[in-house]
Amino acid sequence: MLALQELAEKDLASQIPAVAARVQALRPQKKYTEALQDISKLRPYVDTFFDKVMVIGGGRATAGHRLALLHTLLREFSTIADFSEIGDRSETLNLELESISPLRPAQ
Repeated sequence: MLALQELAEKDLASQIPAVAARVQALRPQKKYTEALQDISKLRPYVDTFFDKVMVIGGGRATAGHRLALLHTLLREFSTIADFSEIGDRSETLNLELESISPLRPAQ
């Protein structure tokens, strides 16, 4: 299976697990401000990802991995904040993921 290729997508992918773990630990304690502060630390990585990476470029498999990475962001953090209003991309992202459904990110 094709792995993430660009440095910006690798950097973003490497940051998600630690932030997600901290957010999951804060959620039961209802420490939402702290959780949002942790999520906000991903902003530079997300910005660089969108500045440097052509999400739907590089072929179907590459696009699938990139869309799956973005879907991971939504899945991990949408229980703390509603990101659907940011650029109104969540519905489009879900439709794009469905169109390439057999693809999954490398574990």
